[in-house]
Amino acid sequence: MCLAGNVTTRSYDNFRTGWNWQETTLTPAVLQSGRFTQLASAWLDDQVDAQPLVLSNQNVNGTVFATVVYVATENNSVFAFDGSTGTMLAKVTLEPFVPSSSIGCGNNGQAIGINSTPVIDAAHGTLYVVTATPSGSYPAYHLHALDVSTLKDKTTPQLIAPSGVSLLTNRQRAALTLFNGGVLIPFTSFCDHNPGSTFGTLVYANMTATAAFVTTPTNLATIWMSGLARRFPAITSFFRLGTAVGPIPRWTSQHKSAGEPGAIVRVDRQSTQSDVLIRIPYT
Repeated sequence: MCLAGNVTTRSYDNFRTGWNWQETTLTPAVLQSGRFTQLASAWLDDQVDAQPLVLSNQNVNGTVFATVVYVATENNSVFAFDGSTGTMLAKVTLEPFVPSSSIGCGNNGQAIGINSTPVIDAAHGTLYVVTATPSGSYPAYHLHALDVSTLKDKTTPQLIAPSGVSLLTNRQRAALTLFNGGVLIPFTSFCDHNPGSTFGTLVYANMTATAAFVTTPTNLATIWMSGLARRFPAITSFFRLGTAVGPIPRWTSQHKSAGEPGAIVRVDRQSTQSDVLIRIPYT
């Protein structure tokens, strides 16, 4: 695989269309010539639920490669591969994974580790990734800032522990997004089996502090998005909340930041203010 340009976020860019506008080599003529075939394969240590990311003309451990592919696995590992040959250039396993059996709800595999797509800040050579690791009875989530050249932590990982959110029944699934010098980290209910403690939470974090917007404090208005990232092409972002399993409580004066299942939410990039634009009644 050899791509022109970089792929630093889920679905290529913050428009989230999935269109790689930098692609100039893959044409109908190439597809018909018989040259479109597998170039290489590579061994990984666990399931991959995150989209691979790509940097072009990237230095890894002192050598520059035309294309470097970064892949994160549920084993809490991050790999860097030569995109032309499939050769592994670097690997790091950041923390132990959470066994699926320990949370009382099935997963696609035995491990819960890096479940979301990381994001790369190419200007600063940093790959941000969120891990899940055992911590007593609950998983602990950490934001890591990895050097794209070595895959080493640039600084101490930041604990992500939004207040009032049960990390036993919430999962960090949707992809990360760069935002005002930090990272937007969506959490969502997992398995939808506990309406009293599973809801959507949008965390804003850098390597020194965190803040959180809870979609609703009492029901399953989640930010699942099937692993996709929030669309953020300019100063305003829109995302849809998931569905609920019971009646939806209305906003109150105590919960002005709350959303509702099925609602379309707008977040302003400059002020981080939010509002629910469309409410879809529960039936």
